Amino acid sequence: MARPVDLERRREIALQALEVLRTQGLQQATMSGLAKALGLKRPTLYFYFPSIPDLFLALVEIHREEEVAWVAERLAGKTHPIDAMLAFLRAEHDFVRERGLDDFMLLMASFWATGSPDDRARFRKRVLRDLLPARQLFTALLMQGVAEGRIRPIDAEGLVDVVFCLQDGILVQGGLRDLDADRVFSTFESLLLPLRIDA
Repeated sequence: MARPVDLERRREIALQALEVLRTQGLQQATMSGLAKALGLKRPTLYFYFPSIPDLFLALVEIHREEEVAWVAERLAGKTHPIDAMLAFLRAEHDFVRERGLDDFMLLMASFWATGSPDDRARFRKRVLRDLLPARQLFTALLMQGVAEGRIRPIDAEGLVDVVFCLQDGILVQGGLRDLDADRVFSTFESLLLPLRIDA
C-alpha cells in the first residue's frame, strides 16, 4: 500500500522550491539540484513531485487557491458588472504585488516558453480550469446588465477578453518594468464608465 501524501509537507516543499527557482531560474533547475538545495533526498522530492513540471503546476495550484479567495473577498458587494470587472482587475494586480509574486509570473512565462508540448498542454488545462468559469461568469453578468438596461449594448465576450488580456498584460509588464498600474486602471475605468447606465 502506497503511503499517503502529506499535503502540508508537499505545500511546504513546493514553496521552498519556489525560492530556489527564483534564485536559479527555471532553465538551470534539475530535480537533483532542487533536492540538494532543499536538503532533501532525491526519492523524497520525487515522492512529492515526479518532475519539475509537476512541481511547477503545484505552485500554480497553491497560488491560485489563495488568489481566488483574495479576489472573491474584494468582489463582495460589487453589484454592478462594470464595478465587478474593475475590482477584479485591481484585485488580481494587488494579489501579485502584495504577495511578491512578480518573478513567479515571469517563471510561469518561462515555463510556458521552455516546457515540452505535453507540459504546456497540462499547464494550459490547469489555467483554463479557473479561467473559463470566470470568463463565463463575467460574460453572463455583462449580458444580464445589458438586458436589464444597466449597461449600454456591448460585445460582452469581447469586453471580457479585453479585461483578461489587460490583466495578463499588467502582470507581465509590471514584472518587466516600472509600470504605473494605477494609471492603467484609471484609463481603463474612464473607457468603461460610459458603458454604465445608472437608473
